Amino acid sequence: IFTNRKATADFVCNNMQSKGFSCASIHSDMNWHARKKIMEDFRNGTVHVLCATAVAQRGIDIPGVDTVILYDIPDTQEQLIHRTARTGRADHPGDAWLLCTKQEMKKYPYR
Repeated sequence: IFTNRKATADFVCNNMQSKGFSCASIHSDMNWHARKKIMEDFRNGTVHVLCATAVAQRGIDIPGVDTVILYDIPDTQEQLIHRTARTGRADHPGDAWLLCTKQEMKKYPYR
C-alpha cells in the first residue's frame, strides 16, 4: 500500500494491524537497518502487507507481489508508474488499485 506521507503509512498500517493483518510500514524516518529488516520480513512472508512511501517505490523487486494499492494519488505521473510497477513483475500478472474520489481525479492532469 503506497501513501504520500509517512504519517499516513503509519496510520494505515496501525489500522491494518488492529484488524489482525501482519503489516509493517516503511518510510524515510526509519534508519537503513530498520527498513532492510522490514523488507526481509516482507520478502520471507513474515509481513504480509507493506505500507510504504516513496522510499519503496524504486528498485524493489519482490517476486509474488500481485497487488499494489495506491492509498493516495501520487504527486506525479512518474511516481504513479514506479509504484504500480512493483506488481506484475517477470511476466506475471498483477493488479494496481488507486483509491480516490471523482473530485480528486479532476485535479490531476495525468489521469
